[in-house]
This record gives sequence, structure tokens and C-alpha cells, in this order.
Amino acid sequence: MMVGGDFFLFLYLFLSNCVTAFVTYRRFTRSDLIRSGFIIGLFNMGFIAIIGLFKEEFQFVWYGLNVGFGFINGLVSSMITLAVLPYLEILFKITTAHSLLELTNLNHPILKKMMMTAPGTYQHSLMVANLSEAAGEAIQVDPILCRAGAYFHDIGKIKRPMFFTENQFGKGNPHEMLTPRLSKLIIAAHIKDGIEIANRYKIPDAVKDFILEHHGTCLVSFFYARELHRHGEAWESVISEEEFRYPGPKVHSKETGIVMLADTVEAAIRSMEKPTPHKIEALMDKLIGEKIEDGQLNECPLSLKEIDSVKKTFVNVFRGIYHSRVDYQKELNTLENKDNSDFN
Repeated sequence: MMVGGDFFLFLYLFLSNCVTAFVTYRRFTRSDLIRSGFIIGLFNMGFIAIIGLFKEEFQFVWYGLNVGFGFINGLVSSMITLAVLPYLEILFKITTAHSLLELTNLNHPILKKMMMTAPGTYQHSLMVANLSEAAGEAIQVDPILCRAGAYFHDIGKIKRPMFFTENQFGKGNPHEMLTPRLSKLIIAAHIKDGIEIANRYKIPDAVKDFILEHHGTCLVSFFYARELHRHGEAWESVISEEEFRYPGPKVHSKETGIVMLADTVEAAIRSMEKPTPHKIEALMDKLIGEKIEDGQLNECPLSLKEIDSVKKTFVNVFRGIYHSRVDYQKELNTLENKDNSDFN
């Protein structure tokens, strides 16, 4: 109606917007956005030239002006988007790939604090992030969201780092002086502490979901077993499992499901003696099977086929980390012995 029913102009605007939607999909950096603007400008130029031929325009001035403005439209649109996007994110509380990329900067204050106060948790989070991003790419979900969520999922451990084994470094375990119930409360509190820290630093809700859901309602089995051992098996019917479970909620998205599996697998394999690809895969099958049997993935949209792809991706990542290395000292000793025997 605004252009007087000009069908060609409608078609140009419609197709230009379609191209824009496709070329900006899963674009994470500023250079990607600028490149998208260039592609849109080239499309505009070509389509305007086609419209001119349909309308039987033969004036070079018409082509020069319209084709030129069409190309400038694509470039200027990307510039405006870069300038306006941060304000739109704040105004409408939208988490885009660009804001997630800022969170994945390891110079973020929370991550720097974690590196200093909870170095074991920091290294664990980096490894979980690598696993999660690779798995996200394998099943075509948002890999940047997976990485950001993995970086921040354990930030609550900053408050009491020495109560978590990865930060103890042989300095003694404070849980030895506590009852299993109190230990469980301290361990489970890192979720609430993480949300408090996230709120203080204005972390987006999409990332806070990882803090809340990465343990689901899993059983803190070690302290549950200790409590049973203290009272004997006769107390098993009296001591409730629910007391020793995380508060939840369970994972509700594919991304949080991936981080839950990566978190579980990484922690277990880190403590494995002499890991091999076969041992890693066997342990991974066991751990993921336990999560499924416990119902932790019941509310997660991950299919069994996708879970299998995630597991294979994890195995490939760990295979690269724990690949067999040549014992150079042993090889040198063998060569020296051979040379000595030849000489003799």
C-alpha cells in the first residue's frame, strides 16, 4: 500500500529480507556481520539489475543510482546493526551470540576470580567448555551458548573452594570433620551461591539456566553412602535419598543437557588412573546410562541418537588429550644399550 502496489519493489524487499535472514544465521562475530552486509549488498545489486531488465529500463543513470543504492543499503544496514544491537539487547533483555561471545572472554571478572580462588574448578570448566562446544557443533545446537554455560556453571564454588576436591591439592579434606548431611548441604549450596554471583554480575538468564540445571536432581551418592555406612544398612529405609539429591530443576534444553553430561564425564575421567580410549568409552557409557536411568534427561529434548553423537564427540576429544606418547628416555636408553652391545 505504501508504494502504490509496486509488485517489483515488494518482491525486492521480500527476497532481500529472506537473504538477510539466511546470511546472518549463526554469525557470531562483528566481521561475520560486516561480511553478511557485503553479501546482502551484492544480492541487492543483482536483483535490482534483473528488475531493470524486466521493466525494460535502458538508462544507465537508472541502473547506476538504483544498483549503487542497493549495494550501499547492505553495507549501511550491517553498520546500523552493529551500532544498535547492544541497546536492543539491553532494552528487550535478549541474549544474542554477540553478548555470549563477550561472556566467553576469559578476562571476565568472574572467570579471573575463579582462576585465582578455585583454580581446579577453573581448569575443569575450561575442559567442560571444550567438550560442550564440540558436542553442540556435532548435533547442531548453539555451540557458543554451550561454551558460555560451561564456563559459568560452577561459579558458585568460588565461595567455598576448599570443599571441592579439585581445589584441595592434597591439603586435606574438610568433609572428614563434617557429617554427611552437612557436607551435602555445602556441596549443593554452590548452585544457590552461583545464582547470587550471576545476579551480582548481571549474567543473562540463558546462562543462569546452566548454573541451576547442570546437576538436575542427581543423588550426591558419596555422602549418601557415607550416611548409610554410619548408621548401617538397617537405616536404609529411614534415610531418604531425597535428602541427598540436588534441588534441581532438571535440564530443559539440549545445551544444558550437553553441559550436564560433559560435567559428569570430565570429573570422572579426570580421576581415572591410566585412561585409555577403551576405558574412557566404557566409563562414559556407564555414566550416561546412569543419568538416563535416573530420569535426569526426561525433560530434555535430546534424542537417543543425539546423545550417542554427543558421547562419540566426547570420546574423540578425550582421545586427543590422552593419546599415547613416546617415552623418549626409554627409547634413548634402548638405543644406548644397542650401541654398547654392537661395540662389544
